[in-house]
Amino acid sequence: APGLREVLRAAVLCNDATVGSNGADALGDPTETALLAAAERAGLDTELERRAYPRPAALPFDAERRLMATVHARPGGGTVLYVKGAPEAILPRCTRQGRDAASREIDRMTEGGQRVLVLAARDDVAPEALEDGLSELRLLGIAAMIDPPRDGAAEAVEACRQAGVRVLMITGDHPRTARAIGAALGLADRP
Repeated sequence: APGLREVLRAAVLCNDATVGSNGADALGDPTETALLAAAERAGLDTELERRAYPRPAALPFDAERRLMATVHARPGGGTVLYVKGAPEAILPRCTRQGRDAASREIDRMTEGGQRVLVLAARDDVAPEALEDGLSELRLLGIAAMIDPPRDGAAEAVEACRQAGVRVLMITGDHPRTARAIGAALGLADRP
Protein backbone atom coordinates (compact mmCIF):
# COMPACT_ATOMS: atom_id res chain seq x y z
CA ALA A 1 0.00 0.00 0.00
CA PRO A 2 1.29 3.48 -0.76
CA GLY A 3 2.50 5.54 2.14
CA LEU A 4 1.32 8.98 3.11
CA ARG A 5 4.50 10.47 1.69
CA GLU A 6 3.70 9.24 -1.83
CA VAL A 7 0.12 10.52 -1.58
CA LEU A 8 1.43 13.94 -0.54
CA ARG A 9 4.11 13.84 -3.25
CA ALA A 10 1.41 13.19 -5.87
CA ALA A 11 -0.64 16.09 -4.48
CA VAL A 12 2.40 18.40 -4.74
CA LEU A 13 3.70 17.29 -8.13
CA CYS A 14 0.37 16.95 -9.95
CA ASN A 15 -0.37 20.56 -9.05
CA ASP A 16 0.11 23.95 -10.74
CA ALA A 17 -0.08 26.13 -7.61
CA THR A 18 3.12 27.81 -6.47
CA VAL A 19 4.48 28.77 -3.09
CA GLY A 20 4.40 32.54 -2.64
CA SER A 21 7.49 34.74 -2.54
CA ASN A 22 7.36 34.84 1.27
CA GLY A 23 7.65 31.04 1.31
CA ALA A 24 4.31 30.59 3.03
CA ASP A 25 1.32 31.69 0.97
CA ALA A 26 0.55 29.58 -2.07
CA LEU A 27 -0.72 31.12 -5.31
CA GLY A 28 -3.18 29.43 -7.66
CA ASP A 29 -6.37 27.42 -7.64
CA PRO A 30 -7.76 27.18 -4.06
CA THR A 31 -7.97 23.38 -4.19
CA GLU A 32 -4.37 23.11 -5.32
CA THR A 33 -3.12 25.64 -2.77
CA ALA A 34 -4.92 23.65 -0.06
CA LEU A 35 -3.08 20.50 -1.20
CA LEU A 36 0.28 22.31 -1.03
CA ALA A 37 -0.52 23.64 2.44
CA ALA A 38 -1.50 20.16 3.66
CA ALA A 39 1.74 18.68 2.32
CA GLU A 40 3.81 21.43 3.98
CA ARG A 41 1.98 20.92 7.31
CA ALA A 42 2.77 17.21 7.08
CA GLY A 43 6.48 18.03 6.74
CA LEU A 44 7.00 17.71 2.97
CA ASP A 45 9.23 20.37 1.41
CA THR A 46 7.22 21.12 -1.74
CA GLU A 47 9.99 22.99 -3.55
CA LEU A 48 12.52 20.24 -2.82
CA GLU A 49 10.07 17.60 -4.13
CA ARG A 50 9.52 19.58 -7.32
CA ARG A 51 13.26 19.95 -7.91
CA ALA A 52 13.86 16.23 -7.25
CA TYR A 53 11.04 15.14 -9.61
CA PRO A 54 11.16 17.39 -12.70
CA ARG A 55 8.01 17.45 -14.87
CA PRO A 56 8.64 16.84 -18.61
CA ALA A 57 4.92 16.49 -19.47
CA ALA A 58 1.52 17.50 -18.16
CA LEU A 59 -2.11 17.13 -19.10
CA PRO A 60 -3.86 20.14 -17.54
CA PHE A 61 -7.11 19.81 -15.67
CA ASP A 62 -10.05 19.80 -18.04
CA ALA A 63 -13.70 20.15 -16.96
CA GLU A 64 -14.77 17.42 -19.37
CA ARG A 65 -12.02 14.95 -18.44
CA ARG A 66 -12.20 15.97 -14.73
CA LEU A 67 -8.57 15.09 -14.04
CA MET A 68 -5.02 16.40 -14.25
CA ALA A 69 -2.00 14.21 -15.02
CA THR A 70 1.75 14.85 -14.88
CA VAL A 71 4.80 12.75 -15.70
CA HIS A 72 7.92 13.17 -13.55
CA ALA A 73 11.49 11.93 -13.82
CA ARG A 74 12.42 9.88 -10.73
CA PRO A 75 15.67 10.77 -8.94
CA GLY A 76 17.00 7.21 -9.40
CA GLY A 77 15.85 6.86 -13.01
CA GLY A 78 12.59 6.03 -14.71
CA THR A 79 9.40 8.03 -14.53
CA VAL A 80 6.19 8.22 -12.57
CA LEU A 81 2.79 9.44 -13.75
CA TYR A 82 0.64 11.14 -11.10
CA VAL A 83 -3.06 11.77 -11.63
CA LYS A 84 -5.57 13.67 -9.50
CA GLY A 85 -9.22 14.36 -10.10
CA ALA A 86 -12.85 13.54 -9.51
CA PRO A 87 -13.51 10.07 -8.08
CA GLU A 88 -15.75 9.14 -11.03
CA ALA A 89 -12.95 10.08 -13.44
CA ILE A 90 -10.07 8.35 -11.61
CA LEU A 91 -11.43 5.20 -9.92
CA PRO A 92 -12.49 3.48 -13.18
CA ARG A 93 -8.91 3.95 -14.42
CA CYS A 94 -7.42 2.23 -11.35
CA THR A 95 -6.64 -1.43 -10.79
CA ARG A 96 -9.12 -3.21 -8.52
CA GLN A 97 -6.85 -3.14 -5.46
CA GLY A 98 -8.41 -0.84 -2.87
CA ARG A 99 -11.08 0.50 -5.22
CA ASP A 100 -14.14 -0.82 -3.33
CA ALA A 101 -12.88 0.45 0.03
CA ALA A 102 -12.07 3.82 -1.55
CA SER A 103 -15.59 4.04 -3.03
CA ARG A 104 -17.16 3.41 0.38
CA GLU A 105 -14.97 6.07 1.99
CA ILE A 106 -15.73 8.56 -0.79
CA ASP A 107 -19.47 7.99 -0.29
CA ARG A 108 -19.09 8.64 3.44
CA MET A 109 -17.05 11.81 2.89
CA THR A 110 -19.25 13.30 0.19
CA GLU A 111 -22.41 12.67 2.19
CA GLY A 112 -20.78 14.79 4.90
CA GLY A 113 -20.35 17.64 2.41
CA GLN A 114 -16.63 17.19 1.75
CA ARG A 115 -15.05 17.76 -1.67
CA VAL A 116 -13.08 14.67 -2.63
CA LEU A 117 -10.18 14.15 -5.02
CA VAL A 118 -8.59 10.81 -5.85
CA LEU A 119 -4.82 10.53 -6.36
CA ALA A 120 -3.30 7.72 -8.40
CA ALA A 121 -0.01 6.78 -10.08
CA ARG A 122 1.55 4.59 -12.72
CA ASP A 123 5.25 3.82 -13.05
CA ASP A 124 7.43 4.20 -16.13
CA VAL A 125 5.11 6.15 -18.43
CA ALA A 126 7.01 7.97 -21.20
CA PRO A 127 6.27 11.72 -21.30
CA GLU A 128 5.09 11.45 -24.92
CA ALA A 129 2.69 8.61 -23.94
CA LEU A 130 1.06 10.47 -21.06
CA GLU A 131 -2.53 10.15 -22.33
CA ASP A 132 -2.04 6.45 -23.14
CA GLY A 133 -0.83 5.90 -19.55
CA LEU A 134 -4.13 6.88 -17.96
CA SER A 135 -5.20 3.29 -17.26
CA GLU A 136 -4.16 0.54 -14.86
CA LEU A 137 -3.39 3.24 -12.30
CA ARG A 138 -2.28 2.48 -8.76
CA LEU A 139 -4.73 4.04 -6.31
CA LEU A 140 -2.70 6.16 -3.89
CA GLY A 141 -5.31 7.85 -1.75
CA ILE A 142 -8.13 10.29 -1.29
CA ALA A 143 -7.89 13.97 -0.44
CA ALA A 144 -10.99 15.48 1.16
CA MET A 145 -11.60 19.10 2.00
CA ILE A 146 -14.41 21.13 3.40
CA ASP A 147 -15.51 24.18 1.47
CA PRO A 148 -18.35 25.41 3.68
CA PRO A 149 -20.94 27.88 2.43
CA ARG A 150 -20.00 31.51 3.05
CA ASP A 151 -21.43 33.28 6.07
CA GLY A 152 -24.84 34.63 5.21
CA ALA A 153 -25.38 32.32 2.22
CA ALA A 154 -28.35 30.49 3.78
CA GLU A 155 -29.94 33.83 4.70
CA ALA A 156 -29.40 35.11 1.14
CA VAL A 157 -31.08 32.00 -0.28
CA GLU A 158 -34.06 32.48 2.02
CA ALA A 159 -34.31 36.21 1.16
CA CYS A 160 -34.35 35.33 -2.55
CA ARG A 161 -37.09 32.76 -1.96
CA GLN A 162 -39.18 35.28 -0.03
CA ALA A 163 -38.77 37.71 -2.91
CA GLY A 164 -40.12 35.08 -5.32
CA VAL A 165 -36.74 34.21 -6.87
CA ARG A 166 -36.19 30.53 -7.72
CA VAL A 167 -32.74 29.55 -6.42
CA LEU A 168 -30.65 26.91 -8.20
CA MET A 169 -27.22 25.57 -7.33
CA ILE A 170 -24.78 24.78 -10.15
CA THR A 171 -21.62 22.94 -9.14
CA GLY A 172 -18.98 20.59 -10.43
CA ASP A 173 -18.83 18.84 -7.07
CA HIS A 174 -19.77 15.21 -6.51
CA PRO A 175 -23.59 14.88 -6.37
CA ARG A 176 -23.51 13.78 -2.70
CA THR A 177 -21.34 16.78 -1.77
CA ALA A 178 -23.70 19.09 -3.65
CA ARG A 179 -26.70 17.55 -1.86
CA ALA A 180 -25.09 18.09 1.57
CA ILE A 181 -24.14 21.71 0.79
CA GLY A 182 -27.61 22.33 -0.69
CA ALA A 183 -29.21 21.02 2.49
CA ALA A 184 -27.04 23.36 4.58
CA LEU A 185 -28.29 26.26 2.45
CA GLY A 186 -31.92 25.18 2.65
CA LEU A 187 -32.06 24.04 -0.98
CA ALA A 188 -32.63 20.32 -0.50
CA ASP A 189 -35.92 18.96 -1.78
CA ARG A 190 -37.46 22.38 -2.36
CA PRO A 191 -38.90 23.77 -5.56
